[in-house]
Amino acid sequence: MRPYLDETMAMIKVGLTIKTKGQFVCQEAAVCHSMLARAVGSQLQKQSSEILDRLFMGGLSQTLAEVLSVLSACIPNLSQEIEVRLLDLLSFVLDQKPFNYPGTPYKYRNKNVDPMLGTAPNMSKEEQDKLTAMALNMLGSFGFDGRILIELVKNCVINYLQDPNIVIRREAATCCSKIMASSGEDLFQGFYADLASQIIEKLITVGVADSDLLTRKIILSFLDHRFDTHLSQATNLRALFVALNDESIEIREVALKIICRLGKLNPAHVLPSLRKYMIQLLRDLEHSGDHLTKEESSNLLGILISESPGLAKPYVEALMRILLPKLSDPDAGVSSSVLSTVGALSTVSRDDMSPHIPSLFPLIIETLQDQSSHGKREVALKTLGQLTESTGYVIKPLTEYPKLLEIMLTGLQTETNFSIRMQFLKVFGILGALDPYAFKLNQLKLEGRLYDDEGTGRHPKADDNVEWLGMSPSSEDYYPTITITVLIRILRDPSLSQHRALVIHALMLIVKSLGSKVIQFLPQIMPPFLQIVRTCEPEFRILLFQQLGQLVARVKQHIRDYLPDIFNLIDDYWNTPNVINVITLIEGVAVALSDEFKPHIAPIIKKFLVVLSTDTTATKEPTMKVLHALEIFGTGMDDYLHLVIPAILKLCEFQENRKRVRILALKTISGICHRFSVSSYASRIIHPLARILDNPSSLNEIIQ
Repeated sequence: MRPYLDETMAMIKVGLTIKTKGQFVCQEAAVCHSMLARAVGSQLQKQSSEILDRLFMGGLSQTLAEVLSVLSACIPNLSQEIEVRLLDLLSFVLDQKPFNYPGTPYKYRNKNVDPMLGTAPNMSKEEQDKLTAMALNMLGSFGFDGRILIELVKNCVINYLQDPNIVIRREAATCCSKIMASSGEDLFQGFYADLASQIIEKLITVGVADSDLLTRKIILSFLDHRFDTHLSQATNLRALFVALNDESIEIREVALKIICRLGKLNPAHVLPSLRKYMIQLLRDLEHSGDHLTKEESSNLLGILISESPGLAKPYVEALMRILLPKLSDPDAGVSSSVLSTVGALSTVSRDDMSPHIPSLFPLIIETLQDQSSHGKREVALKTLGQLTESTGYVIKPLTEYPKLLEIMLTGLQTETNFSIRMQFLKVFGILGALDPYAFKLNQLKLEGRLYDDEGTGRHPKADDNVEWLGMSPSSEDYYPTITITVLIRILRDPSLSQHRALVIHALMLIVKSLGSKVIQFLPQIMPPFLQIVRTCEPEFRILLFQQLGQLVARVKQHIRDYLPDIFNLIDDYWNTPNVINVITLIEGVAVALSDEFKPHIAPIIKKFLVVLSTDTTATKEPTMKVLHALEIFGTGMDDYLHLVIPAILKLCEFQENRKRVRILALKTISGICHRFSVSSYASRIIHPLARILDNPSSLNEIIQ
């Protein structure tokens, strides 16, 4: 090709003649030039230097970026000139002025670049946005090695993180991330350290608050260990903890990994909040009625355990108390993720997991036999390896659980999935070699095995007997005692069931007249009252629930002795047409007990969440009743806001819901924001509300 270089370059120059603004006579001439440079390398240096002016006169384009990248790589002596001119061009597009290094004296500043290289005045808004996005992409990806661009990011690029155009915000986030990542040690020295701190603080704010999921993910994903010095500051940590409650599981996972890493640099600020978040995840896992929420909570818990082992190790028993029941969850995703979390916990806790081996091994063996899911079997194998390796429980499993060896051998011989076969081999290596004689005994034991099922017996409760002690007619309690005793006998007598409505009415009149004195008669009234609720007709039961609520309101905290029976009643009649009356009863108990109701909130919240997500009634009365009850719960609900807030906001966003339901949901969120500190849930609240405001039809419906 060398003999034809001059002739070819002459033709390329003709092709690069400007026909109109930003367009060459032949656009392919620039590509031909780059291919020629790739073929002959530095021999084209002189001709390429002469043709650079023509290339840049065409303005910014994807073709220019590709051509300059090739020229810079194939002709190293031209790279510096290319970078300087490209920076000027990009600076004109993004900042409407040529690029100058920080601290350059005014008289030496570059002022001679053609301003027409920037955005043309007759460009449409769409064309300008496209050009800006291209400039940001090129600034981040071209590779200006050795050039300090932090001040350009601080003064120019970072402003585009607030642009209304999503594409521009994404490109700006990517550009900032790449330039900051390539700046090396300059970020931690003097003036640049202050600039970097300001940039990172702005990036974190956008990474938490931006409405676009991908933009948030781009920003948080680039915050690796190089920036830990800046990230560990209290202001940045507060923003990262807000990201732990983001509506996207991907954002929460990235944020959690960052925070766990920062726990080593700023433990006083990180560990208490991280411990509180661990408790929140356990509550999600234990009480949430949504399978996806439980699976996500388990995955996050596994990350927390792996990334912050020192935090999780003291709580092994508490963690296992929640995790063990969830291993038998009917949803495959939940049980699989919990099993993976148990494996991570065994790696951290080591010998502390030994007491739980008898409970874990049968569940793991059962999962290994499940052929319906390759992923679940692979998780079970990995957990088996982690558990045996961490606890030193080797060889014995093959003899104590005879079926395990058969499953392992069969799986190794028949498994077609390569990753699972490799996991089988790895676990075999961990379990160790079994003596041939012990293997033979194991086979005999396997052939003659017998399994005994444990029975679960229940002790029926004896009927409560009510005794009436004789007393003088002059006693103030004489007549109420006789009356209540007789009425209770009528309630207990099946042959007099037609009089029960009148009896209940009479009892409630006595309760109202006695006032606080009725407390001494509760042992006579409550047991038969609760029994009648179970055995009466459905229509009569509605009245009984209402009267029970009134009785609770009268006696207030003195009802605490009968709470187990009342909550059993609530459980039994929750999924029935009586649910609205049951919720009314719950409201009465909550008001009566006040702060003492807090220990009983967890199972109630779980039921409420199921109603909010599955209510299919036309009137949505159960949903509205639940929203009203949530306002009554008061400060006791503080530990469950992470479950309640997303569920209520879904009601606000779902346009198929009735108008009054959506308005009541918004009022409930407003009440929660006034009563509780919800700063850590800002991301969960603001993004859905912003989407409602962006939807004109939804907004108009609510306003009207």
